Amino acid sequence: MKVYKILLSTLIILIIFFTPSCNNTSCDDTINKGVFINEILINNSCISFDSDYGKFSDWIEVYNGNPEKINISGWELHAVSSKKKISWIIPSETVIQAKDYLIIRADKRDTLNHASFKLNKSTRILKLVNKGRTEDSLIIPKQQFINISYGRENNGGNKWGYFYTPSPEKCNSSQLAVTNFKRNEEPVFSLNAGIYKNTISLEISSKNSNEIRYTIDGSRPNNSSIKYEHPIVINEMTSVRAIVINDYNLPSKIVSNSYFINPIGDLPIVSLTTDKSSLWDAEYGIYENSLIKEKRLANFEYFEKGKRVLNQEIDLSIHGNVAKNHPQKAFKISTNKNYDEDFFNHQFFNNKNADAFKSLLLRAGGHADHFYTQFRDELGQHLHVGFTKLDFQGSRPIVLYLNGNFWGIYNLKEKLNADYITSNYDLKKDEFSMLEQAWQEIKTGKRKDYIEMLNFIDSCEKIDENYKKVETLMDVYNFMDYNILQIYVANIDWPNWNIKYWKEDSEYGKWKWIITDLDFGFDEGARVTKNMIEYATSPTQTRSTNPPASTLLLRKLFEFEDFKDEFIQRMAVSLNVIYNSDRVVNRIEEEKSWRKEIMPEEIKKWGGKVFKSKWGDFAVVKSIKEWEKHIERVRIFARKRPEIIFKNFKIHFNLNSEITVSTESNDGFVFINSIKIPKVNNSGKYFSGIPLRLGIKEKLGKKFSHWNVNGEIFKERNLIVNLESNSTIIAVCN
Repeated sequence: MKVYKILLSTLIILIIFFTPSCNNTSCDDTINKGVFINEILINNSCISFDSDYGKFSDWIEVYNGNPEKINISGWELHAVSSKKKISWIIPSETVIQAKDYLIIRADKRDTLNHASFKLNKSTRILKLVNKGRTEDSLIIPKQQFINISYGRENNGGNKWGYFYTPSPEKCNSSQLAVTNFKRNEEPVFSLNAGIYKNTISLEISSKNSNEIRYTIDGSRPNNSSIKYEHPIVINEMTSVRAIVINDYNLPSKIVSNSYFINPIGDLPIVSLTTDKSSLWDAEYGIYENSLIKEKRLANFEYFEKGKRVLNQEIDLSIHGNVAKNHPQKAFKISTNKNYDEDFFNHQFFNNKNADAFKSLLLRAGGHADHFYTQFRDELGQHLHVGFTKLDFQGSRPIVLYLNGNFWGIYNLKEKLNADYITSNYDLKKDEFSMLEQAWQEIKTGKRKDYIEMLNFIDSCEKIDENYKKVETLMDVYNFMDYNILQIYVANIDWPNWNIKYWKEDSEYGKWKWIITDLDFGFDEGARVTKNMIEYATSPTQTRSTNPPASTLLLRKLFEFEDFKDEFIQRMAVSLNVIYNSDRVVNRIEEEKSWRKEIMPEEIKKWGGKVFKSKWGDFAVVKSIKEWEKHIERVRIFARKRPEIIFKNFKIHFNLNSEITVSTESNDGFVFINSIKIPKVNNSGKYFSGIPLRLGIKEKLGKKFSHWNVNGEIFKERNLIVNLESNSTIIAVCN
C-alpha cells in the first residue's frame, strides 16, 4: 500500500486540474449561428486569472458561432437587477474570430474587455445589444455557486446548466451541464481528521455508491482527479480532499481532512490546503511572487490537543510589506460569507474574551526578529496583561502545515484592523473610528475628533481645567501605559509608524492606543542602554520613525504637571511589577519552552535561508545554539533595562533620589497608581517628591479600615501620599 500511495502522489501531479481540450469537431459543432452569451461565472475565486490586474474576477464568456469573424465594437452589454440597469459599451476594435470566444471581466474597471459593472446575486438578466436589437439574453438563476459556472451545454446551444469545471475560452460541449442545482451528499471518511500514533488506512464512501474523486496535494478535486477505489494508506502528514460526483447533480462540497502521524510537540496545529498554482504559479502564485492583498481560496483546519475544532474554506493572502519577502512568509486568513462561515468561531487566546474573528494572521516573527527569537513581539504584547487595560493582539504559537508539508513555527495572531474592535468590543463598524500612523491614516470612521484633540493639547494653557478636558478626550492612563511599554522595550521602529488608535464615536468615546509590532524591541533595533524618554519626546527628528509631529502629543502632555507626575510614578511601579526582571525572564523561558521541542524542525526547514534587503542580508538561525544566543540577548535586556530607565528618568525630569517603598496587606491587594501589587508583601523603587496614588481591593468578606503610612493613620480609601524617604505602607482590612 505504501507503493500505491507513492504512485498516486506521482500521478496526481500529472492529472490534477486537467481539463480535457475539445477537439475541432466538437468545437465547430455549433447548435446556432450568431453571437451568444455562452457562459458566466459569479463568485469566482480561482478560475481564469486576469493577468491585466492580477485578479480572479467574475466573467462573462461571449461566443461567436458564425463561420466568419465579427466586430462587436459599440455593442452594449446590459446588466439588469431589480433596482437598476447598467449599460456598458464594448470598446472599439473588439473582434471575435469565427467559432472563437471573448472573455469580459465583470470587475467595474470599464476598460478594454473589463466591463463597467460587477456581477452579484442581485444581477438577474444579461443582454447583448447591437444598435438597440437584442442579439442574446440570459435570465440568471438565483442559485449561483462559488467557482461553478452557468452556461450553454453546447456552444450557442439552447440548453443551459451548471459546470463544476468551468471552461472559459473553451468549448462547453466537452462536458455535461448539470441542470439540477442540487448537490450530492458529501463523502464520508472512515477516520476523523487529527493525530494518530501509527500508519492508518483511510476509507472514503458515498451514498448510493456514487463516484468519489480525491487529491492529496491540496488541490481542489474535480472529475479528473484520482478516482477512489482502494483505502488510502497514510504514514506521514497528509491532507485528503474529496468530492462525490455523478451525471445528475452538482458534485458535493469538498471535504478536507488532515491526518498527522506522530507530530513533534504539542502546540496547536494549523493546516492550510490550496491549489499549488495559487501559491506557486509563475504569474499569479501569491507565494512565488510575494503578492500581498491578493486572495486565493484555501481550506483552514485548526487542531488543539489533537482534536480538530475548526474546518472551513477561507481567503488566503500574503501579509506584510517587509515580511512578504521573507523566505518563510506571513499569511492573512479571512472568512468569506460566500464560503458558508462568516467568522472563525473559537476562543483562540486564553487571555482574551473574543471568540469570533473575521480575519487572523499567521506570522513567524516580524522583521528582523523573524531571523532571531521569533517571539519578541509576543513577549512585549502580553507582559502587561492582568495589570493594565491596554488593547493588544491575542497571539499563540502554532505549527503550520501547508498542503501537507511542515511549514514551521508561526504565531497565530489577531489582525489589527476594524474587525479587531468588533471582535473585542460590542460595537459595529459604523460606531467607531480607527486610525493608524502618526499622520492619522484612516482605517475606518473619521479623523476630525483626533485632529481637534491634538490641536487643543498643542495650543491650550497647561492648567488643571484644561487637563480635565483632556481626560474627556483621551484615555490618559491607556496612553501612559502604551508609552511606558514602548519606552521599556526600546522600540525605535515607532512612533511615526507602527501605531494604531481608536475611539467610540459617541459623546463618551475616548481615544485609546493598541499595541502593535514590537519586533524591533528588546535589544533588537536599539541596545538596552537606549534613552527612550529622550527619543520619544524629542522636538527634533533623530530618526525617520520619530519626527517632531510623532512626538508632539507626549511632549505636550508632559507640560501638564498632573500627567507628568502620574507618568513618572506609573513607570516606577510598572518597572517594579510588570517589567520586573525576574518576571520578564520567566516569561522569556515560557516563550522558549513552547517552541523548543519543534525548533530543530524549524531550523531544518528554514535555517540559513537568506533575506536580502536594503538593510543588509538576514539569515534564519542555523542551530539551537545560535537561537539560544539570541534569546540570551533578551534575558540580558530584561535584567538591565529597569535600572537604565530609572537613571534616564532621573536625568530627564531632574528628579531627586530614589526611595524604597514597601507595601503590606494581608486581607487585600494594594494598587499604586492603578497598578496592582501582586504580592502581600512587596518592596520596590520609586521617586521621592513625586505623589503616589494608593488604592485597595479587599479579599472576599473583608472591609477596608485604614492606611498606616510610616506609623501615620489615614482613613481615605483612595489616598495620595508624597514620600521623601524610604517608607512602609500597610493597608489594614477587617
